[in-house]
Amino acid sequence: MNHQTSRTLKTPGFTAALILAALLSVPVPATAAAAAALTPAASPPAETPLPSVENSVVQIFSTMRQPDTTKPWSKEAPEMASGSGVIIEGNRILTNAHMVLYASQIQVQAEKSSDKFTATVEAVAPGIDLAVLKLDDPTFFDNRPPLARADKMPAVTDPVMVYGYPTGGSSLSITKGIVSRIEFVPYNNSTSGLRIQIDAAINPGNSGGPAVAGDKMIGLAFSHLSNAQNIGYIIPNEEIELFLKDIASGHYTGKPAMFDELQTLENPALRPYLRIDKSVHGIIVNEPFSTEPAYPLKKWDIITKIGDTGGRPGHDQRGGQSACEF
Repeated sequence: MNHQTSRTLKTPGFTAALILAALLSVPVPATAAAAAALTPAASPPAETPLPSVENSVVQIFSTMRQPDTTKPWSKEAPEMASGSGVIIEGNRILTNAHMVLYASQIQVQAEKSSDKFTATVEAVAPGIDLAVLKLDDPTFFDNRPPLARADKMPAVTDPVMVYGYPTGGSSLSITKGIVSRIEFVPYNNSTSGLRIQIDAAINPGNSGGPAVAGDKMIGLAFSHLSNAQNIGYIIPNEEIELFLKDIASGHYTGKPAMFDELQTLENPALRPYLRIDKSVHGIIVNEPFSTEPAYPLKKWDIITKIGDTGGRPGHDQRGGQSACEF
């Protein structure tokens, strides 16, 4: 998540003011009423809220004490925050890391329930902004099933519905939109991953709520773009599955990352300088992370393949450096 352009969606508790608008009834002429009676009923929308999904979405309340960077021996004053979560397999709740990272107390409340259940953090990944909670009372899950996750990435323009407890009220909120963009971007702490942009309304308090297509979750709401309209972001299932697989052993190791300074081959002057032709595709190592002899990447190396993705291997004849292939 880019802190310069986007904002995480936790919100302090407050009392929402409701404005009731008076409805004016207008008499309908008999001829118009008769014509309306003959008109076929409109077909229902393609995406409608499902009770099974609503039963798997929860509201999370946390009391957090952030570290005080000016006084490292102490913490900041307690801060109350509320957000959303979704029930997953294993009697667990999935939410955002920024909702519970420095929490001293966490409570979970289900839709249409007045009871709050104490929860603890089982695993947290600040880099990808994901966390898993465990409840002290397992009876909470007796009539609340886990929400199924889709096994493939949605396509751009696919419809999506976002469930959660954003600012503006206390009951479950559901907004509708489409998938606008899918990209590989930086998140936090040198962590990068896939991110889905949607135009469904996402507001403070939606953090940790599921984004659903059909009856399956396709991702987790976590951020929106400040000073813009209808630009919200969700963490896709691909990143969620990697996180859940990583913590299955009881320890989170994190996502692999490259810390080398890289440069694209877009500049046409680079090819004659490196003595490579147009058939070579890849990315240049501008500054390797380490200068140790054992480090595999050297300056001016060309990475042409990572795993099964990439172009044909090339060769940099300048200085005898070979193009790297993974």
